[in-house]
Order: sequence, then C-alpha cells, then structure tokens
Amino acid sequence: PLYDLSRIERVVVSTYQAASGGGAPAMAELYDQTKEFLDGKSDDELTVSAFQHRIAFNCIPHIDKFLEDDSTKEEWKMVVEPPPACACPCFAATPRRCTWSSRTR
Repeated sequence: PLYDLSRIERVVVSTYQAASGGGAPAMAELYDQTKEFLDGKSDDELTVSAFQHRIAFNCIPHIDKFLEDDSTKEEWKMVVEPPPACACPCFAATPRRCTWSSRTR
C-alpha cells in the first residue's frame, strides 16, 4: 500500500464516469445529442432524458442520488470505500464531485 511508502492523511478526489456507465439509454442520448448539437440545435432543443442536463460536450456533477448532506451516493462511496492502495486507519477522502463525462469509455 501507499501508506508503507509515506504517511497519507487526506486525499482530495475527483472522479469522472463515462456516459457508457449509464447504460444503453445514456449512450443513445450521448450520440443523439452530439448529432443534434453539431447540426446546430440550441441547448434547449436537445433531447434530454437519460441525464438531468445536456451530456454532449459536457460534464455533469451528479452521479446517482443526492443524500441528506447534499453529497451524492457515489461521493459517499469514495469516502467509505477508498481504493485498497490507500486504505489505512488514518485515511480520509474528500470527494470534490463525482461527474458524468461525455466520453464513451
């Protein structure tokens, strides 16, 4: 583990999940929005259904449901399930935002 090399007290994490992580409907929306956007449609004319906002050429800071403390379930998982390489008794993760990105993988 990294802890054996140097003491780690806190890590600030930003994660990005490809649109494909949202399944076939998310991928279809990404492809459709990309075509619509490149064809000149404005943001308010784009088809938005699988995501809360436009995903084409965009990042959306919202993966999974919001919890009572205004963090998302994905951010909560980053705090309670740190990567094994970082796990140690003193480890504390501070997620910045878990974000959907307009990548396919």
